[in-house]
Amino acid sequence: MLAMWAMMAAMMVPAAAPAVVRIAGAPPGGRAAKALAFAVVYFGVWAAFGAAAALLQIGLESEDLCSEDMALRSSAAAGLSLVAIGLYQLSPLKRACLRLCRSAEISPMRYSLACLGSSWALMGVLFVFGVMNMVWMAALALWVLAEKALPWGGRLATAAGIALIAWGGVTFARST
Repeated sequence: MLAMWAMMAAMMVPAAAPAVVRIAGAPPGGRAAKALAFAVVYFGVWAAFGAAAALLQIGLESEDLCSEDMALRSSAAAGLSLVAIGLYQLSPLKRACLRLCRSAEISPMRYSLACLGSSWALMGVLFVFGVMNMVWMAALALWVLAEKALPWGGRLATAAGIALIAWGGVTFARST
């Protein structure tokens, strides 16, 4: 299960690409070492997040709260999760992290933590639709890339927040 969640780092490769390109285009003088340091820190941060997510999944499964698809069994819990994820998407913390994550002009650790801060909640969608749902994995990876790379990525984060709150509200309402 830990290896499965370590794939989280692989999911974030497209989102890291703009920063790697900026580092590679930097003036000579240790570009390779800087890129390697960036990669080690970035993937380390996401692997640590994957480990935490694996522990959460183990806890949910030990309480029989996940289905065979590794999704939340309860529609009410799924709906509330989507609302919580949506609210985070609209939060000042998300906006601040996304702003930092769009710049590679900070230390690799600060960059990596900012990117984690801007994207971790979206990974909660996998608990709603199935941890190993490849369609959702790909969609989330592309969404995170779009939020980081497009000039109007902040608006995408807001749109996702509103959509997730609405979707979660409807899901919760149907469950009661």
